Amino acid sequence: MCTSIACGKKASEGGVVLIARNEDYPENNWNKYMKFRKYPPYTRGQDKWQLGNGLTVPTPENCFSYCSMPDAQGAEEAVCDIGDHFLFEARGINEKDVAVTATNSMQANEKALAADPFLPSSGIEESVIATLLLPQAVNARHAVRLLGQYVTEYGATEANGVLMADENEAWYFEIGSCRHWIAVRIPDDKYLVVSNSMRIHDVDLTDTEHVLSSDGLFDFVIEHGLLEKPKQNKFDFATAFGQQEKSESGQTDKYYNTDRIWLAQNILSPSQKPEIRQDTYELFLAPDEPITPVHVMEVLRSTFKGTPLEHEPDATRPIGVVRTLQSHIMTVDGRLPAGLKGVIWQALGSPLSSVYVPFYALADEIPDSYALGDSTSFTEKSIWWIWRGLFALADQMDGQNKSDGLLTYCKTWENYFIESQKAMNQVLEQFSQPDASDAKLMAKTYSTNNLRLMADAAMQKYELMMAELSGRQKDR
Repeated sequence: MCTSIACGKKASEGGVVLIARNEDYPENNWNKYMKFRKYPPYTRGQDKWQLGNGLTVPTPENCFSYCSMPDAQGAEEAVCDIGDHFLFEARGINEKDVAVTATNSMQANEKALAADPFLPSSGIEESVIATLLLPQAVNARHAVRLLGQYVTEYGATEANGVLMADENEAWYFEIGSCRHWIAVRIPDDKYLVVSNSMRIHDVDLTDTEHVLSSDGLFDFVIEHGLLEKPKQNKFDFATAFGQQEKSESGQTDKYYNTDRIWLAQNILSPSQKPEIRQDTYELFLAPDEPITPVHVMEVLRSTFKGTPLEHEPDATRPIGVVRTLQSHIMTVDGRLPAGLKGVIWQALGSPLSSVYVPFYALADEIPDSYALGDSTSFTEKSIWWIWRGLFALADQMDGQNKSDGLLTYCKTWENYFIESQKAMNQVLEQFSQPDASDAKLMAKTYSTNNLRLMADAAMQKYELMMAELSGRQKDR
């Protein structure tokens, strides 16, 4: 139910590689929390590693720390005894400055699934992909190869799109059936937008520098007639494996995904005047100007308001929606010292009513209010729930403005963080690469302070809005 964006380092401001995603869910309330894992969920030297969904794989050789954002109900969802919550970790960056966001849920077509049906359980799926990759990937291409090996060897339970990045490149990976997959390197000067349908088309399978795929993929497509006239140098994975667009109700919705692709491309490349509701959109597109986190925030919050689709009755699925669980923008900056290259801009709940707060991925001191939550039970101790509560209050108070006042508040804070982040990066760039211990301490302190500052401000805003709304009550 998600929307993702990625761009290469020549398409961004400052030469950073960027990947971002709105993690959407059919339900409005589904608590996420933040976690820094100093150690992965396995012990090096053990033979087997059993994940929360029942999948068992050999224990990896690498053992990297990483940050993540699991479901609060992860332990209850698990079919195995995983102790701490390790399901649906959603996004993260590891100590090698490798970023992963997983996933965009998708549908495979009946013909592809008849030929290679998904496993019923205990396979590669959204709930474990970030957990599999982040503790062991040394770069983005390695993450692609790891995931490909896992899908090929163990099989997948569902179709998904995954983004990986390091300081040099970003990759997009699609799972089309139980054991077939494809991944493409995003051109340095272009960006990619993904909704909930397969996107990879018109790629050259022989170009192994920019395209990786499962063994025998082309022959499999020919054998099972998944394309009428398949071409290796113009391969259409999306048509071969993808399904018609479906909404969360399960009903076919012709524009459920394409409207979001158009919306993002119209914001980032307006000069190219992308047509509304094309059958197929360009996989990669050049932005009109270098992409910044602010541009991506605009895209992830975008609705049909002010566009030609605003009054279309069948335009029902914009990018910015209330039921987003969390939204993140991750940048990997080659100018910064090793271990400090990854920055996460994190919004809790829907970005329509939450502030994107920047912190360096190595920050291992997460304030308690970010580490709490109990699925659908409101608690003022959880900052995730405070943001949800702020949205609910603003919706009651603003009426037809649909929480515009709260969004203005959020953007004011983001303007502050944008300037402070630029200043901190400039300081950190001065530290030498071989020994960045002082830089890491500064980055950790800055990150924790940002989180605490925003938690306190959000709580104060919640109390003020609650008092104001209470003051508006009238005798009946």
